[in-house]
Amino acid sequence: MLDDLARLTLLFDLYGALLTDKQRQVWALFYEEDLSLSEIGSELGISRQAVHDLLHRTEQTLCHYEEKLRLAARLKEERQKNEKIAALCREILAGKTQAAEEILALIAEED
Repeated sequence: MLDDLARLTLLFDLYGALLTDKQRQVWALFYEEDLSLSEIGSELGISRQAVHDLLHRTEQTLCHYEEKLRLAARLKEERQKNEKIAALCREILAGKTQAAEEILALIAEED
């Protein structure tokens, strides 16, 4: 559950600007303001079910954007590559010169 929330939050950070104003508003009220579906419905003048459906469609939309654009996946890959480069740099500082060749190979993968 927490992993799903973290993933959805990342997707919202990446693709939130592509959502409608209503989707962003309901998302903020539910995930950021921690309001219940009923509270959101009362505030916006819509039913609890409408809020639920809108949140569900928003989550689907975010996942659809990720399937097409893969920004979160690429971000994760870049973070992993940067962590590996940092570890190899520490090895270089410790006197292991083979690590330098591995760094150059990682950088060449981007070309």
